[in-house]
Amino acid sequence: ATLRSWSQRYGVGPPQHIPGRHRLYSDIDVAVVHHMCELIAGGSRPRSAARLAIESMTPPRGDAGSVVTAATSLDPAALGRTLEAHLRHFGVVDTWDLLVRPAFSAVVELQERSGGCIEVEHMLSWTVARALQRVQLAPAGAPISAVLACTADETHVLGLEALRTALGERGYGALMLGARVPVTALLDALDRVAHPATVVLWSQTAATADAD
Repeated sequence: ATLRSWSQRYGVGPPQHIPGRHRLYSDIDVAVVHHMCELIAGGSRPRSAARLAIESMTPPRGDAGSVVTAATSLDPAALGRTLEAHLRHFGVVDTWDLLVRPAFSAVVELQERSGGCIEVEHMLSWTVARALQRVQLAPAGAPISAVLACTADETHVLGLEALRTALGERGYGALMLGARVPVTALLDALDRVAHPATVVLWSQTAATADAD
């Protein structure tokens, strides 16, 4: 009851909670609650404590350097915390444009200069995908407005994962079919979607594209 009250009154807790569903607290949300409790125990009023606790967990916007450092250090815990905090405070699109894309560009530059760093790229991809998948989905029952699929020879799905999460953040349902989707499977999926849906076909390179 206390957590519910703090969430409704002060915004402490999962920022994308859907009424009628459980509140799913991330590590960042739990840390905010702990800090708020400490401030109240020290004499602060709940509203002031909530504001200070939330502000204390607000990360710098667009600090791609910290993402690159965590990735090259092979530190998925630190990387995950950075991504999760940025997602919570600034949303999916800003996190993708200001953190993820610059970080991948930096890793590619490292690979071109010195070779190697393939493990860094893979760990970064996995951690970004995990952070995106932890963002609240669209409300239950939201109609599927988009079908997302990679072309039949494309295995890189992270760009579509970011799109799916950004759509869900805005309340739009999306059906993710993932990597290497045959055309026949895509057509079968469209036959089973109840409402008209936009189709997004993703290919990371021209080599895996299929213009026909």
